[in-house]
Amino acid sequence: MVKKFIFSVSVFLSVFISFSQDWKGKLEQARKSYQAENFSESYQQYLEAKKLAPESIDFSNEIGQAAYKSGNFKESIDQFNSFTENPKNKKVGANDYHNLGNSYMKSKNYEQAIDSYKKALRKNPTDKETRYNLSEALRKNSNSNKDNQSNNNPPPPQSDNKKKPDQPKENKNSNSGNLPKRAVDRMLDKLSKNEADTKRKINNKNNKGQGSSSTGKDW
Repeated sequence: MVKKFIFSVSVFLSVFISFSQDWKGKLEQARKSYQAENFSESYQQYLEAKKLAPESIDFSNEIGQAAYKSGNFKESIDQFNSFTENPKNKKVGANDYHNLGNSYMKSKNYEQAIDSYKKALRKNPTDKETRYNLSEALRKNSNSNKDNQSNNNPPPPQSDNKKKPDQPKENKNSNSGNLPKRAVDRMLDKLSKNEADTKRKINNKNNKGQGSSSTGKDW
């Protein structure tokens, strides 16, 4: 009886070790494929490793990066969101929100991109690349809103019933794709002031006349 028990335990341990090595092996393959810039292959290997790995192991951030590089932006958004919103991840950094913002930009979801870049700047206010991307998201969101308004209010038909050829729209920022630094700073200051005003109103309402909280940039 003792021998059978020992045999069962040894079989269980061997299966457990083999199972553990399987997901670690897949994870190592995924990382090697990513380094070799085989991003689609890396993404699939990451998914296989995730299926085999224990639930306590979280490498959704890496899956998000592989998905982004392979052009699967919807999946990269899901993975980055899973990583940043996981309460167990106590050290979510500026780069994580920056990557999430990039995924939203690729999906043309500019409002969510703006929110993600702002969160990144709260973590690292001096990141020039994030500030640049935020300015681009603000510009694209503004242009998108203008286009939507234009589509909702089409011009009246021409009286002579002659269809005029479409004229290309001039893009004043086509050379650099960036806003002037002063314009970006004004946008950032306006956003931060709006957030500070909102917080003061909430604090004044909750404290019923007590002193408001300190002001200043919070991102």
